[in-house]
Amino acid sequence: MSNKSIYQDMADETIRVITEKVHIEPEQARKLFLKSQTYRILMQGGEYVDHLMPFDFWDQWKDERLTGNPVFTVDIKNGVLKEEDLD
Repeated sequence: MSNKSIYQDMADETIRVITEKVHIEPEQARKLFLKSQTYRILMQGGEYVDHLMPFDFWDQWKDERLTGNPVFTVDIKNGVLKEEDLD
């Protein structure tokens, strides 16, 4: 199995998580995720991506929707992005 295939499987599983968490149809979740920076990061792959799971990408995607930046909840404190995430 190629890395691209592994990343696509991870994307599909992330879409499933989005569908469940947001309570939307799978096709709508797919369209939203495929348009995201989080999806582009996932499909680029690499060492950073290789240590993440679908729920990590769900968290990053959700926070991207809230902030406009693909960040994790841990990068947001009291509703404000940490300074280093604004650069």
